[in-house]
Amino acid sequence: MAVVRVKTKMNPEVAQRIREAMRDPMRQAASSIARAAKASIKKRSISGARSLPGRPPTTLGGRHSLKKSIVYSLTTTKEEAVVGPAHGGTGLTGHYHEFGGSQARKPSAPRKLRVGKPGPVFNSDGAIIWRKIRTRKEMVASQRALDEYTMLNVGREAKGNVYPQRPFMAPAFVDVMSRQYKNFKIRA
Repeated sequence: MAVVRVKTKMNPEVAQRIREAMRDPMRQAASSIARAAKASIKKRSISGARSLPGRPPTTLGGRHSLKKSIVYSLTTTKEEAVVGPAHGGTGLTGHYHEFGGSQARKPSAPRKLRVGKPGPVFNSDGAIIWRKIRTRKEMVASQRALDEYTMLNVGREAKGNVYPQRPFMAPAFVDVMSRQYKNFKIRA
C-alpha cells in the first residue's frame, strides 16, 4: 500500500477573498435556518395542548418566548455560523426541548422585606397582592420565617421540569440545507 502526502500553500490574498466571498452565503444560510426553526414553533393558548414528543415545541408567546430567543451570528473569522436559542433562561429551555432531559429548578431567593417599606397583602382568596403599605416588625419576621421554611422543606421536593425530546433546530437545519443544495450544480 502506498501513502502519498501532499502539502499545499495558498496565497494569503486568495484565502482572504475566499473568506469574504463566503460571508454572504453563510449569513443567508444561518438566517434561513433561524427562520425555519422559528416557523416550526407554533403559538398556543394556556389551555391549548402541548406538542407531542418528537414534534417541535409550542410556545405561549410573550417577551421571553422560545421563538423570539432564536438568533444567529457569524464567528469572527466568518467561516462558521452559530444558530440557536440565545443564552439565558429561555435558551436553556430550548436546549432541553431539543435534546430532552430534566431542568433543575433554582431555589427562589427569599423576599427582601424591610420595616417601613411595601409588603405583601393577602386578599380574600388567599392570593398575595403587593401594595404600598408600610410593614411592621412582626410582618417582616413572620414572612422571613415562612420563606425560610419554604426554602428548607418545599425546595427539596421540587425536582424540576422534565422535557421529552422535541427537536426544532436539527429539522430546520436539514430542511434548509436540503433546499440549499438544490441550488448548486455539481459538475464532474
